[in-house]
Amino acid sequence: MARPPIVPCPLCGYHAPDRACPACGLAPREASLAAPRGGFWREVGDGLRALPEGARALLATPRTKRLLIPPMVLTGFLFGAILVGLVRALSRFFEAVAAQDLDALGLEPGWWSDVVSWLAGLHVVVAIAHAGSILVLLVAFTIAGLWTFSIAYELIAGPFLDTIQARIETRWFDADPRALLERPPGPDPAAAARASAIAAGVSICAAVACFWIRAPWSWALLAVVPIAFAVAARAVPGSGSWALWFAGTQVRALWTSIKASALAALLLVAFVWLKFVPFLGLPLFAMVAGFATALTLLDIPFSRRGWSVSQRLAFLSQHLGGVLALGIVTSFVFVVPFLGPLVGVPCASIGGLWLLCRLDKNAMRPEHLRIGLEPPGTTKIPAAGPLPRP
Repeated sequence: MARPPIVPCPLCGYHAPDRACPACGLAPREASLAAPRGGFWREVGDGLRALPEGARALLATPRTKRLLIPPMVLTGFLFGAILVGLVRALSRFFEAVAAQDLDALGLEPGWWSDVVSWLAGLHVVVAIAHAGSILVLLVAFTIAGLWTFSIAYELIAGPFLDTIQARIETRWFDADPRALLERPPGPDPAAAARASAIAAGVSICAAVACFWIRAPWSWALLAVVPIAFAVAARAVPGSGSWALWFAGTQVRALWTSIKASALAALLLVAFVWLKFVPFLGLPLFAMVAGFATALTLLDIPFSRRGWSVSQRLAFLSQHLGGVLALGIVTSFVFVVPFLGPLVGVPCASIGGLWLLCRLDKNAMRPEHLRIGLEPPGTTKIPAAGPLPRP
């Protein structure tokens, strides 16, 4: 059965096929989302303040900062591995350039050999080759940092940022709208979540033990996985369907981050030539990385709402001024080495969520269902029969 098209709420953006939104009731608890809106320059101003608003929301929402630790640690390990390999490769390359002996690299004839020969002829490359190992290490450090802490960090952090956005939306709208609209019904969602988490923890321990213990019978430990979830489903009705729903949301979040990171990588490849502009090359490339990251991070709130590709493109085209302003602000943050991307990625992600909620989505709704978003203190259309809160 085909899924009905999403009719975005003009405020929260979740599916609201009637004039009343069952998720937010058009009455957010966050004051900045209820302020008057509309007009090109007002939207540009919203885009400029989106990243600071994202930082404010992150700091003000409990149990969110700790979720950034795992992706930061994993990205740090990945950065170290990439840096070691890049230093070795660049050292060989610059040694060959200094000795004017590219044959020592052992490259087969082809386009890659032609690219290396072209790079070796650039004055800035020759200068680095004769400057010594310290400058080579600095170049490797900068290149590895820009790619790892923008592309890889965005990929690894995707599912964590999805969970952070869920908690922030809970604070803004009194409940997570996606959970209200999509989560399978059950008598006690909190108990189902706890039972599923315990079953998942036991399953992970069993899987780790299976690979850690070297014994002919160790594979039998994998039988603990279905047993753990069967016990949880029997003890707490609804925990099985809750676990499947939660796993599905995390898989979708990971797939979204993979697509966003791939698009950001393509944009950076298109502008890789900026790195070879003397003096300003690396800062300009960092700004491009920040701009591309900010735009691709919008895909997380888009995916949480289930918007189609055409709806995402429609939103971007209708509010291009605000979206570009967010990208420009993020690009300046990325100029700060390492710390810029580490701060910029989560703040731009949440800032993009805030901007999506701030910008009016009435134009994406059928004309007879469009709703005016009034300033605070005026009469709002009440929500008809709000869904039960968890």
